Amino acid sequence: MRQIAAQDGCQPSTVLRRIRRVEDLRDIPEWDHILSAVEDHLGTEQSPDFSKIDRQTVLTALNLTARRVEREFKGAFEALADLDCFLLCGDFPKAAVIHGEKTVGSMPRVVLLAALAFGWLTLLAGSTDKMRCYKPTTAAPGCTQMLAQIPQFSALEVLHKRNPELVTIEHLSTGKSFQVAYLMRGATTGETYRKTTAHIPPRLLCILEEVCGKGAGFEAVERKMNLPARSAKVLAVAALEVFAHPAQPSIEP
Repeated sequence: MRQIAAQDGCQPSTVLRRIRRVEDLRDIPEWDHILSAVEDHLGTEQSPDFSKIDRQTVLTALNLTARRVEREFKGAFEALADLDCFLLCGDFPKAAVIHGEKTVGSMPRVVLLAALAFGWLTLLAGSTDKMRCYKPTTAAPGCTQMLAQIPQFSALEVLHKRNPELVTIEHLSTGKSFQVAYLMRGATTGETYRKTTAHIPPRLLCILEEVCGKGAGFEAVERKMNLPARSAKVLAVAALEVFAHPAQPSIEP
């Protein structure tokens, strides 16, 4: 490690952080595939230069061309430009472009891998080991800041920092679980989502969909649903607890 640090002109601790960052990425199946492919490719070279890994290295490792990646990504991006669309990826040859309860397009998984390595896609919070959700970043060809908005229910996160007793870590975790269920409601069947949320009163469910599913702020929810001022915070927490504990009785706001 000291030798690597000396070659790169940095501290050994910096090298260690880089190693940990790469190892953390391996927890995500797509990144694990990318890193393994690059390692296998470099392993076939007589004198591999690990310090000069670029896009062409990734393309060669994945047996792709830049033209194919751009063409396939552009074809799917027309649908992904919609804020309600996302890429759903599992261990299948193709990733699905999901909008609501419909599959409106697809992208070869290997092209998704290249786009992810290029920084064109980002993983949505709350994705699972079996299914991952991706959205375009502002680095994606043809993307704008507006099109790259990703609902992260930051309103809950901000409230947690201000009042960790009202919004706990468990609430944030539940919110992420709901977000995944909401985003994936059309990936299997709409009936699955309806069964998962059947025990939640309609108005509480609407609050969850707005705050956790769409990333709306509390004041915006209050205006949209004609709720009393400063009530959406408490109702959102109550809705999260109802979602997490379906056996418990709930109160309709």
